[in-house]
Amino acid sequence: MPKALQKAGFDAVALCYPDTFLAKTRYVNSFYFFNADEHSDQELFQIMARAIADWKPHIVVPGDEPTVHVMHWAMQDRRAIDAVPEEVSNVIRRSLGSAGHLRSTINKNETCRVALELGLRVPDQVLVRSPEEALRFYLEHSGQPVVMKAPHGWAGMGVRVCANQRQLRAAFKELNELKGIGPGMEDPTSLEPSESGPNAAASNSHSLSAQRFVSGTSAIYSAVAVNGELLAGYCALKEKVYPALTGPGTVVRFTEHPEIAATARALIEHFQYNGFIEFCFIIEEKTSDAYLLECNPRPAPIASLGAQVAVDLCQALFRKLNGEAAPRPIFFRGGTLIALFPQEWRRDPESPLLRSDCHDVPWDDPELLKAIIES
Repeated sequence: MPKALQKAGFDAVALCYPDTFLAKTRYVNSFYFFNADEHSDQELFQIMARAIADWKPHIVVPGDEPTVHVMHWAMQDRRAIDAVPEEVSNVIRRSLGSAGHLRSTINKNETCRVALELGLRVPDQVLVRSPEEALRFYLEHSGQPVVMKAPHGWAGMGVRVCANQRQLRAAFKELNELKGIGPGMEDPTSLEPSESGPNAAASNSHSLSAQRFVSGTSAIYSAVAVNGELLAGYCALKEKVYPALTGPGTVVRFTEHPEIAATARALIEHFQYNGFIEFCFIIEEKTSDAYLLECNPRPAPIASLGAQVAVDLCQALFRKLNGEAAPRPIFFRGGTLIALFPQEWRRDPESPLLRSDCHDVPWDDPELLKAIIES
């Protein structure tokens, strides 16, 4: 991602742990390091504020969910905001969506509730606060598989596919104990739901959800937006995933899907979203209908690959922020197959795709490549 940003014209400044892969890339202008064992969320925000004050960026791009949550927490904590200069807090604000919709972008329950109210397609689901409520949903759906989901998580964490009552009860117990994953993951948004609806009164940031399992192909929509305007985006099907069923994609095939694009556009406009965002879908095998599963307010793993399909997200953002005209529409190179590195390498070190030209191995970033291989 830093390479794609630099190629588009940005200077890239990184805030990260000193032993992460990001710290090894040569495509970053400057680094600000912190240690999770030594710094609280508030101290991490102060380091972020110092980097913003030094570089005066157009936008802060959170690279993972804990960073998203720290930024959201800071926007909700008056003490954190008052402790930094106004120009710093303004950068953080414009790097997120509308303040009234912060929770809806990070809480899976809220994302689906909003999508349902907008008339978008989501799987049948219900919030559950006990194994008995989850079991009732399972039985109402004729004993078909049910997906148990925590309100927060990523890369398949916090998601369990349950084929029977025993698995469902075990998943409820396990996920109910999953209160946070890493720094900043304790649901920082104290906002109450801003809209009414059938599930609004039951909305709870710590509730689990039981969701009808939809058999089909997983898909990702990677996009970038400014003030609720979708600048560019593209869809990719997960040809292979690891771990199976709920894991992230390791091989993706780019494609066009009008319903997925329309759903993403509607949510981005509703959230008045700024920056990079990922939407996850399942395309039902029998009907080809696309069901929204969740949204992740940070770059998708495929966000840096747009140039390979003639839809460069980083270039679209750079031009917008600099007041330049959007690039002329170019034919989307659908069907392009990419093996993601190191995901596919970890799934199958002998994968033939890694020996072809259908991969994103960072050969031109040797220190990063070495760190990944030796990890």
